[in-house]
Amino acid sequence: DTLTVTVLDSDPPGAVAGDDIALVEGHLATFDGSNSTDNVGIVSWTWTFEYKGTQQVLPGETATFTLRKTGEYNVTLTVADARGNTAEDNMVVTVKEQPTDDDGGLSLALIGVLAIAVALLVVAAVVIKRRSATE
Repeated sequence: DTLTVTVLDSDPPGAVAGDDIALVEGHLATFDGSNSTDNVGIVSWTWTFEYKGTQQVLPGETATFTLRKTGEYNVTLTVADARGNTAEDNMVVTVKEQPTDDDGGLSLALIGVLAIAVALLVVAAVVIKRRSATE
């Protein structure tokens, strides 16, 4: 008699989504799952998250996405091996507002223009006053 024993891989992969990311709105987020591992090898990486009310699905060991809306996004990486074993890992992408140079005060250029305008008004007032005095 002959007996064939088939051993199936039941070890799940190790998903590693990476560290949380903080970026400014409108900038590209780069996702990197290259530190994920498996005893045989990973065959698929899938990144999922909700953005503007729509589920985003990005395939690949690495993926990119431009986030134009502030907020916190929970991103899930799902990896699968050839046997169909899967694992997940999560990360958070925090998107902040675009910084502005305006501190609420007047810019130096505007202050310069206003200073010139005031100086011209003073000169005009002096000229008018002198003309009035000589007439």
